[in-house]
Amino acid sequence: MRSRNALLALSFFLYFGAGGVVMPILPLILKDKGATGTDIGFVTAAFPIAILLFAPLAAGQVERRGHVRRVLAAGGLLSLAGLLLFAFGGSWIPLILGVVLFAFARAPLPPLLDWLTLRALGADSDRYGMIRLWGSFAFLLTAWVFGRTLKASPDLPILIGAALLAAFVLVVLFLPEPPRMTSTRRGGGNRAVVAHGVMWPLLVVALAMGLADGVYDVGFGLHVLELGHDGGVVADAVALGVASELLVLALAPSLLRRFGAMPLVFVGMGAGVIRWALIGLVTDPASLAFVQALHGLTFAAFWTGAVSLIAHHAPLHALGSAQALLTASMGGLGPLAASASMALFADRLPLATVFLALSLVVAGATVYCGLRLLPAVRAVQP
Repeated sequence: MRSRNALLALSFFLYFGAGGVVMPILPLILKDKGATGTDIGFVTAAFPIAILLFAPLAAGQVERRGHVRRVLAAGGLLSLAGLLLFAFGGSWIPLILGVVLFAFARAPLPPLLDWLTLRALGADSDRYGMIRLWGSFAFLLTAWVFGRTLKASPDLPILIGAALLAAFVLVVLFLPEPPRMTSTRRGGGNRAVVAHGVMWPLLVVALAMGLADGVYDVGFGLHVLELGHDGGVVADAVALGVASELLVLALAPSLLRRFGAMPLVFVGMGAGVIRWALIGLVTDPASLAFVQALHGLTFAAFWTGAVSLIAHHAPLHALGSAQALLTASMGGLGPLAASASMALFADRLPLATVFLALSLVVAGATVYCGLRLLPAVRAVQP
């Protein structure tokens, strides 16, 4: 069991470690290659689109056909090929093709890793956070270490990311292959999830949280500059946010055993209401950075609670589809809606107003959570 959990944790470490090297600097590399801001916006939109479209599709195929290790390895190899094509293709056509291949090949990997982890843990699914935290730690570590080398050696981060992806491909081949699940119900796993009384409200509130995170990712740095502060505030905010995320993930097993999944979901959403409101109201740079410690609740507590709901309530034959749809809602549709919102409102309203409005959106989603998701969970609990 320990070796199995160690392999799962290592898989998360390698996958998210590669993402930590590549994703933060991708816009900078595109800009260095001559892309305009509009070009960068269109190119990077491939990532949430890929998550939205391809993650549920891949999960459904794995549920029907099995061979999750092969899909993870193939996704890792294609991600590696896309990354190298993007970095060394030489002209715009291979560059664009490389980004698209990289985006679509890596999109289904996190939900499949989540699904594989939940299946492997079984009744111990509350230990998911202890395994998932290694991915968050790797993202922070590689982004901090190798992001600093971009000016001195622009190819090094890409090569490190490629090496981590190659190691990921080797490791996933040794992961446990869960038995295939058969179902007599008509329709695929995605349809079973959407029709489920608990899963549908969960996807709605996840969409609201994904929208909030997406606006933060796009707008917080711009908001800081709008207030007249420098980039150090953003760096401090990221460090505090990821540190709090790691802490909550480390405590996740005990929190789930003591309080259960729904309280963590509510705490995450309530913290979101406070976080976005304070971003809109606070102007002091130290306070702005300190508020981002709430990321440990708005992401890690909410995500841990949501994954626990899936582990306990999703149909077993559609567990992969449930995890993929959660990822698609929070990491695909939510960020796309955030990008559209920023495009509509960023130049028309002060960003402080945008964040205050976002607080109201999350508050409304929290009310919906209490009216729809909580009764649905109580109705199916023994």
